[in-house]
Amino acid sequence: MILFDSSWFSKPGPALKAELYDGEKYDANLATPGWSSPQLHKDGLSVDSSWMPVTVLSPLPESVTLTAGWMEPVRPIETIDPVQLITTPSNKKVVDFGQNLVGYVRLKRDIGQKGDKVTLRHPEVLEDGELRLRPLRICEATDEYVCDGGAAASWEPSFTYHGFRYCQVDGWSMEIDLLDSIQAVVCHNDMELAGEFACSDARLNNLYRNATWSMRGNFFSIPTDCPQRDERLGWTRDIAQFAHTAVKLCDCFGFLKDWLVDPVHG
Repeated sequence: MILFDSSWFSKPGPALKAELYDGEKYDANLATPGWSSPQLHKDGLSVDSSWMPVTVLSPLPESVTLTAGWMEPVRPIETIDPVQLITTPSNKKVVDFGQNLVGYVRLKRDIGQKGDKVTLRHPEVLEDGELRLRPLRICEATDEYVCDGGAAASWEPSFTYHGFRYCQVDGWSMEIDLLDSIQAVVCHNDMELAGEFACSDARLNNLYRNATWSMRGNFFSIPTDCPQRDERLGWTRDIAQFAHTAVKLCDCFGFLKDWLVDPVHG
């Protein structure tokens, strides 16, 4: 916890939209290098008229007690490289990561000229060779990145996540090797495996892997019902059916304890 007073300053940042379901919009041209560093002034940056004093809120009432949770935090766990670049019947470029995953897409370098807007859309499936967005319902699942022209710049969203296999990329410079410039980042609560299973039946091994992968995708701060559409809610019946399996797959005691506290006090 960091306490601060009116001596702190703030200014608008490059994140223009940050929404869990709909995605993040980021304009790299609005970024202030070193803005969060204690060396701000030593690095030659000054607090000019674009910076404003922060608004200090009233203290929380004594009836409110802040407590630490038990669950492991959500973290980037692994990366997945794309397996192919698909050209759709409408001539759109779609990156295929080869499997469903939960997380986001990372741009490993700037893939456009200064001012270019790169749009990333994240569906799970294709239909007639094009993005199938109907399962998302009203969820936009779209990230936008405005390039600043930096040759070595990289970017990934900080305030959203998606459930997807495919990513349609619009607005990138065609001379860029897209497959070498993009990767998927898998995220979930960083739980340790409780054990492992393997046998001589490939079907059972695959069932175990699918169950573990699905659990990882839906244990995202709360036990969600799905990771992709406009729902992603912690329904009690869903986890009631799965909890016995979950504790055998991963060490999720802290996760489930944290989640159970919320319905009790909600």
